[in-house]
Amino acid sequence: MKKLLVVSVSMLALSAGAAYAQSASDVEQIGNSNQATINQQSGGGSNTSYVWQGYGGTGNAAYSDIANIKQVGSTGSTWSYVQQNDSNQTANVTQTGTGTGSTSSTVAQSGGNQNATITQYGGTGTSSTSSTVGQSGGYQNVTVTQYGGTGANSTSSNVQQSGSNQTATVYQDARNGGSQNSAVTQANYDNFASVTQVTPAGAILQSSNVTQSGQYGLVTVQQYGPNDSSSVTQTSNYNNTGYSGNTAYQTVYGGVNINQSGSSANTSYVTQSSDYSGAAVTQNGNGGSNWSSVGQYSGTNNTASVYQTAAAGLANISTINQTGYNNVAGVWQH
Repeated sequence: MKKLLVVSVSMLALSAGAAYAQSASDVEQIGNSNQATINQQSGGGSNTSYVWQGYGGTGNAAYSDIANIKQVGSTGSTWSYVQQNDSNQTANVTQTGTGTGSTSSTVAQSGGNQNATITQYGGTGTSSTSSTVGQSGGYQNVTVTQYGGTGANSTSSNVQQSGSNQTATVYQDARNGGSQNSAVTQANYDNFASVTQVTPAGAILQSSNVTQSGQYGLVTVQQYGPNDSSSVTQTSNYNNTGYSGNTAYQTVYGGVNINQSGSSANTSYVTQSSDYSGAAVTQNGNGGSNWSSVGQYSGTNNTASVYQTAAAGLANISTINQTGYNNVAGVWQH
């Protein structure tokens, strides 16, 4: 039986005089085919939402649950937590900051065949925006989209997946400055991570860190900002099956693909401890310098290619370390 719960709270409607009132929602659902919809709009206080969907101690199933969270914050903080325990479950969280309050979201899913979609808009001033997603079980997808606010907001995303056939897609756009950070950790095989970061000229730093500890992993990192930093670590074999690309130097079949277009500095680290893996690094320093390090250790039949273009008078630095045999390395700099 499908059960639907809708909670809608507007602090302006409840108490026009309580400028610092709080919106708080706590929903717990046991069983399958449940749906919870939370809508919070705070005039000046904080928003807090907690949703738990799972199975009870008697072994009740909890599949096909849906949680929809929509929050609009102001000067107070906005916080959302969603936990789903079973399979075929979906969590959708949208948070919009309109003031100086911080915005944060946490989604925890276990069981498999689950989807989490997080969309966040930063507020004003130096407010912070953060998202944490943890998934275990396999065949799970995460999409995190974060936009900075009107000030120098800090934006962070942390995705942890332990299972096979999982996908993490992170898009961050600072819009008006501030720092951006993305971390993706994936265990087991057939996992894909895609990170795209965009910052304006006045931004501080954007960084991406991706770790995969399983076979057939694919990573794509694209960074467009004045100061770009990327680190990718893969510790298993055959990270080369889903990509083939041409750089100016050679063809690379690789599971790690990094594209940076920083106007101040580009920094890239790639570490692979595997066989039959590839790394392709492209750095276009539009007014800045480039630094790349590729380490392929204790492996065979690996390929590394680095393409760097720096501004006049600035440096291109590339280091490639390969141990094993049947490895190929190529560097093109200008």
